[in-house]
Amino acid sequence: MISFSDIGKLIRVQLKNEESTQDTNQQILALLFAADRLTLKDRILEVKGDVTKFILSDRSFYSSIAYQDNPNINLKWLRRVNDYTPKPDMMILLDLDEDEAIKRCDETEVFETKEFLRRTRQKYLKFLEEENTYYQNSSNINF
Repeated sequence: MISFSDIGKLIRVQLKNEESTQDTNQQILALLFAADRLTLKDRILEVKGDVTKFILSDRSFYSSIAYQDNPNINLKWLRRVNDYTPKPDMMILLDLDEDEAIKRCDETEVFETKEFLRRTRQKYLKFLEEENTYYQNSSNINF
């Protein structure tokens, strides 16, 4: 099931807004992403207790750290903002170099630049040091 909350819809609009790369807007996006995860908190916690169910998500606490850890946002603040959001039990990192990622982008989001994707990829690769993180080279996976 794909779920888009009202906050999630607002985020989609903001990701296409040129002003989203500015300092204050980056902080607003960080808060919106945390709020969006909180809208699903009860459903996530309900599934976490049931071994016959699982949730697959392309956005989590880890994506906030990877995408929003920049000079405009203090990492300690970012972690604190996400204190009450559910943390994943596992992360599967589907790795793709920035050149291939750019080819696959639809270029509608202001963050879809080679340099931004390179920095974000490097942050994701650092997560491999954490427990319950699995790596898969995705260069040969076509969508």
